[in-house]
Formats: sequence, structure tokens, C-alpha cells
Amino acid sequence: MILRAEHRNEILDAIALARELKLKAVLSGASEGWKVADQIKESGLPVIIGGVLDVPRYDHDPYDSAYFNAAKLHEAGVAFAIKSKAGGAASATNGRNLPYEAATAAAFGLPEDAALRAVTLSPAEILGVADQLGSLEVGKRANLVITAGDLLQPTTPVLSLFIDGKPVSTANRQTDLRDKYQRRIDEVKAGRAPLGLERPAKPGE
Repeated sequence: MILRAEHRNEILDAIALARELKLKAVLSGASEGWKVADQIKESGLPVIIGGVLDVPRYDHDPYDSAYFNAAKLHEAGVAFAIKSKAGGAASATNGRNLPYEAATAAAFGLPEDAALRAVTLSPAEILGVADQLGSLEVGKRANLVITAGDLLQPTTPVLSLFIDGKPVSTANRQTDLRDKYQRRIDEVKAGRAPLGLERPAKPGE
């Protein structure tokens, strides 16, 4: 069972509920997990951190509390994963920011190998599918991304993508627009296209 708990008291209540009902539970959200990291560790419950790219819950909390939350849980020995921020108008596309959520956690104290694990093997383990996903091992589904640099670096280009061992196109609206306007620039530089400042002639002119 996944128990959504953001605030300190919600987390402690969720831990107590899981203990009382003997639930096999996972804490989700835990934006104030850093405040009760030792209690979470003692409970043995894993955590799916609900977004690193967030703002503090209260004005008196440190400005970077969401950023170092993962590092504090890691230091306490809590099993955790990182998910993209939920809610809001862009929630359907927030998954694209998942590597940068992990990268921000790494920039604020989480070891880089732990940050990468938090978006690969750890979520698979927490959700009980580590026998299929999360790492490159014989017998698992061959889901692989190949980059020209650090996977968690926002500027790193993705070279290839494989799902179940089959190559998948990495083209999207952004790459289509990039290619379209790059071709336009090349045509203008080569003198094969007008600059686009003149009004096109109307029929009969």
C-alpha cells in the first residue's frame, strides 16, 4: 500500500498506521522526510520522494529543504526513490524532469551514484519489479538509454533509446523544431532563401 504523507505529522501517522495494521507500505511524497528521517529508518518503510524541484512547505524552513531531503534520508539509511513532481497544469509532462530532480538532489549532498539509483533500480525494488527493471542484467527487460555524457546533466544529448531491446526514435516536437530552424538558417547563409522580411507577391502583382 502506498501512503501519501507530506508533512512531518502525516509521515509519523502513516508510520503508526502501517505498524498498527501490519501493512506492507510505502511512503509517498515525504517532503518533510528530512525532519523525521530517523523515525522513517526505524519503521523500515521505503519512501518515494515526491519531487525535488519544489519550494519549502513553511516560510521558516530552509530554502533548499526540498533539495537536500534525499541526502538526509540517504544519510539516515532510508530506502528511497525519486519521482517527478506531481500536480499542477504540467503534471502529465513532469516525467521529463526526473533526471534533473535527481541531479538537483546530487547537487545538494546526495552522492551521484545514489541519485542515479534513485531513478533506476531503487524504484523498481520498492515497487517489487526489480527482477524485470531497474538495472542491466541477464534476464531483465533491455530498457537502455545511451547518452553523450552524464545522464543527470541537463545538457547531455540522448543518442539512442531501447525499450525491451528494440530501438525507439528519440525525435519529438522539440527536435523537429530545432532541425526545421537549423535548416532555415543554413539556407539563408547559403543564399538559397530570402531573409523572410519581404512581403510575398500576391497573384497578379
